[in-house]
Amino acid sequence: MAAELPDLSEEALAEMTADERAVYEEYYGTLTAQRNAPMAETAASYLESGKTVFFAVGVAHLVGADGLVEALRQAGYTVTRIDTGN
Repeated sequence: MAAELPDLSEEALAEMTADERAVYEEYYGTLTAQRNAPMAETAASYLESGKTVFFAVGVAHLVGADGLVEALRQAGYTVTRIDTGN
């Protein structure tokens, strides 16, 4: 799975050496992307239980093609952002 690099600008990525980018991709893949699939499965199992639940994760796990929002949408769930005005 190719890791998406949401935290860096195009300029920052362009300034990286190939070795630096490889390290960043490995870091992102290990820290975020690889952990999201099991988190999405767990969230889906809670949703399927029919109970009301609160499922909290760090914001980095929500965004991007590898994020929980996209994983839940791909699984057929409707995911809606709620703006709290803060």
